[in-house]
Amino acid sequence: MVEKIQEKLMPVAMKLNQNRYIAAIRDGFFGITSILIIGSMFLLFASLPIQGYPELMESILGSEWTSYFLVPYLNTMDIMGLFLILSMSHSLALSYKVNTIAAQILSLISFLILTPSIANADGARGIPAANFSASGLFLAMVSTILAVEIYRFVIEKDWVIKMPESVPKNVSVAFSSLIPGFILVIIFNLIQIGFGLTNFGTAQDFIYSALQAPLTS
Repeated sequence: MVEKIQEKLMPVAMKLNQNRYIAAIRDGFFGITSILIIGSMFLLFASLPIQGYPELMESILGSEWTSYFLVPYLNTMDIMGLFLILSMSHSLALSYKVNTIAAQILSLISFLILTPSIANADGARGIPAANFSASGLFLAMVSTILAVEIYRFVIEKDWVIKMPESVPKNVSVAFSSLIPGFILVIIFNLIQIGFGLTNFGTAQDFIYSALQAPLTS
């Protein structure tokens, strides 16, 4: 039975493995695996089920001792979406043989445009960290694929600013990403405006309501 299952599933698995987007998602998660493990270990340190451990840590670090261990967790696991965008866009850009740094930066900008900001009564503004955690992974993956595809399309169409050969290469590369970046920002800002006119309000809420919540169920 196992041989028959392998015979049927292996060709499908091979085709999926060769898919550019599936490979980028796979490589993206492989790229951030180490920091996710490190972050989860610090979460474990904050809740070890050992008798007397909480009392010992409280006597050393005070009543808020768990917060010290949660800092590495919150800056790894809790914002994994940001790391996935950088890792995934790097893999997808490599497969297209385009500038990986430009693809990473533009992918990150595209995601941030679709991420709603918040403000308090004092006027301080910020971005909800929850949008960078596991709940924001779907939007991170979709926006990264779309951003790299648009960037690749514009580069292949040669819609770039070309500098003279006398200009240093790093300066030339920076200017070559100007038009693709401008087009990307316009497109993602229009997407953001479009969702703002719907009942969902944001792309984050749409992805969560239409895709993530049903799949989680």
